[in-house]
Amino acid sequence: MKWLAAIVAFSLCTLIGYIRSSKIGARSEVLSLILHDLRQITAQLEYTSLPIGELLKKIDLSLPELWEKLSDRLSQGKSLVEAWQEVLEERSETPISALENDEIAVLNNFFSTFGTSDKETQKQNIKNACKQLESILNEVDKESKSKQKAFFTVGVLTGLALAILML
Repeated sequence: MKWLAAIVAFSLCTLIGYIRSSKIGARSEVLSLILHDLRQITAQLEYTSLPIGELLKKIDLSLPELWEKLSDRLSQGKSLVEAWQEVLEERSETPISALENDEIAVLNNFFSTFGTSDKETQKQNIKNACKQLESILNEVDKESKSKQKAFFTVGVLTGLALAILML
């Protein structure tokens, strides 16, 4: 019976460490996908004059769930800021749930100004948002490499220590 409890404790702690480490990796992945999508939107702005809602439906983006929700809100007649706020309220259902407040603040700032000026200014706003997100992504990448290993290792070692204590 003690062996079974020790195995369960070890497995549970290892699983918790794995889940924590994968959450850190997800943040980096989502940030890079958002950057990719913003660059695609910028490229499409060069060649089209479609409203942003239709543009989001037309482009093959990396995070379709996020952009489809935003596009659906825009097609309901909501402004971009209102649509984005609604998407944020449902953030647990979208990939952006992995993002933290810094990234959300950059995206909020971007969506509050996007669509309120001419094409050139919009492209410049996207480039500025991309630069900010890139610097955050660089920090997250540095942080995630060490923290992912650390969380997994701590999970395994805690599980091992508990298993030894139980025996």
